[in-house]
Amino acid sequence: MENFKSCFLTLFISLFCFTVLLSQDNCASSFKVSGNCDVSLIGHRGASHVFPENTLLALDEAFKHGIKICEVDVSLSADSVYILMHDFPGIHRTTSGSGIRAETNLATYQSLDAGYWKEEAFAGEGVPTLTEALRLANAYGAQLYLDTKDLSFKHIAIALSESGVPDETVLIPLSDTTE
Repeated sequence: MENFKSCFLTLFISLFCFTVLLSQDNCASSFKVSGNCDVSLIGHRGASHVFPENTLLALDEAFKHGIKICEVDVSLSADSVYILMHDFPGIHRTTSGSGIRAETNLATYQSLDAGYWKEEAFAGEGVPTLTEALRLANAYGAQLYLDTKDLSFKHIAIALSESGVPDETVLIPLSDTTE
């Protein structure tokens, strides 16, 4: 139990340090700590503490700083294309749009601004598809941990095929249910 407490505290401190190091443009994706505990960092929605979550910009920044796995939230659009989107049911918190996530089609998502809400400097950042995010991750030799809001292995396979990346680029949690 003592080792668990030590590892947990180290993880908490490491995440804080990652935030500081990212702002200083000097970061590694893992930390070696005392004992037998290694901690690897996973970007939460990319580098979402600084950049707009679930965007290619946030992913790119995390990967540039050595992060090898990023958790992203993926949802199916009304026309069955995976896009990076967390919120349910509405899309108004992180985009310039309004409406229900599952009722919004890809063309509408592609017209939305997903950056302005975080900071004016990020205005114009789009809502990416899973295919786009997979290509970016692959370019860095990284992986995406999919927090699926609407799990469909068929549509994950489509995104993998369209992106042309290895299947290992995707990590899927066991807690998700299948269709």
